[in-house]
Amino acid sequence: MPDKKAKPADERRKEVLDFLGKDFDQAFSELREYDGRIWDVTKFTFGELLVSIGAVWTIFSIATAEKAPALLANRWELVGAIILIVSFLFSFLAVQVILRTRTYFVTTARYINAQRHFFFYELKPPVYPDPTKYYTRINEPKYFDFDSTELWSVYTIILVSSAVFGFGIGLLAHYLALPGMPAFLLGAGVFLAASVGEIVYASRYLSKKEK
Repeated sequence: MPDKKAKPADERRKEVLDFLGKDFDQAFSELREYDGRIWDVTKFTFGELLVSIGAVWTIFSIATAEKAPALLANRWELVGAIILIVSFLFSFLAVQVILRTRTYFVTTARYINAQRHFFFYELKPPVYPDPTKYYTRINEPKYFDFDSTELWSVYTIILVSSAVFGFGIGLLAHYLALPGMPAFLLGAGVFLAASVGEIVYASRYLSKKEK
């Protein structure tokens, strides 16, 4: 016997299209939210790095001035190193947040493109301009896109925070009685190792998402 509760094909089709329309709007709202979140984290992280650098410079200025407190004069390198190292650790966490948000951003963008592809090529409206097929490529954007401004923000944070980390390690080494030049070389080596390591990690993290 035919199902009396079964809906006509036209009514069912209308419900599906209504759902897709609402889902498309929601996905687009999430896409903008993810993009905004990345820039908010980027701005906050750069602000945090600048504050830490300014704090260490202020401590140095006070510690090397006349009549500086003896405790600060003898310990400013240790205090500065702690501030810079903690700042680097916070920046490292911020990079993780940006990378994870980037994966959500790309997944949502591909879902939106898939909906457009379905509308243009499955429903086949009478007229639709799509000469480049840019908005219907279901495998784009790429998770790892070297030209992406979101990735360039990640790389810039990594370079600045790694420089802060290297300087902090150099200060700590000098406080622990390592001579000036060896302490500088140690800090430079830490900067190179941290920056290259993080950049490779970020690139591989996003590249693996493609699989």
